[in-house]
Amino acid sequence: MTLEQQARCSNGVFVPEFDVFGPVKLSNPISYYGGDTQTTTDANAHEMIIEACSLLDDQIDFTQYDRDEDGKIDNVYVFYAG
Repeated sequence: MTLEQQARCSNGVFVPEFDVFGPVKLSNPISYYGGDTQTTTDANAHEMIIEACSLLDDQIDFTQYDRDEDGKIDNVYVFYAG
């Protein structure tokens, strides 16, 4: 769904904005982050997000992505090869 469609479907309430950073080179292969176990898929995807954010920490002021000021980033979208 495009940004325009999202805005139209929500009557203009949901109008997302995106900032793009990267690319970054992670320390493990995609098979590590996206590997499956018996109980879950993409078992280490959370580690991919943490590592990517850590690698970009000196380039990004993450406080601007904490709109509710609870000390946590509200949303992160990741595009990865694999």
